[in-house]
Amino acid sequence: MIQPKRRELLITPKDLIPSQAELQVDCVFNAGVCTLGEETILLLRVAESPKQQTGKRGVAIMEEGQVVVKWLDQSNPRYDLSDPRGVKEAGTGKTMYLTSLSHFRIARSIDGIHFQIETHPDLFPKGEMESWGIEDSRIAKVEDTFWITYTAVSSAGPAPAAMTTKDFISFERKGVILPPENKDVCLFPEKIRKQYVCLHRPVPKGIGTPDIWCAFSPNGVHWGQHHRLFGVREGWQNMKRFGAGAPPFLTEEGWVEIFHAADATNRYVLGIALLDRDDPRKILKIVEEPILKPEAEFEKQGFYGNVVFTCGLVERSGEIWIYYGCADTSTAVAVFDREELKKLWT
Repeated sequence: MIQPKRRELLITPKDLIPSQAELQVDCVFNAGVCTLGEETILLLRVAESPKQQTGKRGVAIMEEGQVVVKWLDQSNPRYDLSDPRGVKEAGTGKTMYLTSLSHFRIARSIDGIHFQIETHPDLFPKGEMESWGIEDSRIAKVEDTFWITYTAVSSAGPAPAAMTTKDFISFERKGVILPPENKDVCLFPEKIRKQYVCLHRPVPKGIGTPDIWCAFSPNGVHWGQHHRLFGVREGWQNMKRFGAGAPPFLTEEGWVEIFHAADATNRYVLGIALLDRDDPRKILKIVEEPILKPEAEFEKQGFYGNVVFTCGLVERSGEIWIYYGCADTSTAVAVFDREELKKLWT
């Protein structure tokens, strides 16, 4: 397996100020990434939760545009608190609440390492479909517009949504673009045959498995021509769940997609797939080994350990900088030599 030239923890929860006095920052991770002028921009997912009280579990949700804290009695047998990410109904496994509420903050850097982070939320959950938070943005510049795709979470389930911007100052929300349960939507940074193209990951509850799909759109909002790409059936590394990671980037050989996959223990790794330039429904290659595994201590220990999860990358001076969430807690970067990484997909 090719090793990154550099692997560094960049941003941790202690680097941020909570959005409200009654909340605490639990995680800062899974950032959308792009460049604007000389700046590298991270659109950080910031997960906050109520400051906890003895014997109670606080959960935060949005109601009528305001953060509302609900307190749950931890001794109530109705609540299954075994998963730190959510409160489930005992016996059914149904998620009743998430333990945190996520928003987005912008971080800016000239060197890609040292970031200036906004002290306030730049994008906050809005409306019923985002009442449980907004998560895991991906950013793709198509022509002169940055498309931000993300997961809108509510009691209806996680659903892909989108917004656009040209300057990361003003944003136009497009709303939910695919129904739940679906995640990991990212756009290709070029139209193909005059159409927008995206990767997405529906989650079948009966027949089928959580795999990466491809779809097409005339306007970036209304999607069709859905096509399954790859996933569990291919048996890659015996993984049980797949999803798109960073938006694909174009090379002479085709579109390179850095994807994530998780095994039966919810250990996440990153892999590489090569898609045809003119028809990304055609898979040219899936690299046999992961390019990044949870090995560093900050990747193995945290809010939810043994996780490396990317939502974006940039190319800088012959290198590929993959920004990723580690242990569902913090933000790190893995820097690869582009020519060395190229050997994997050629």
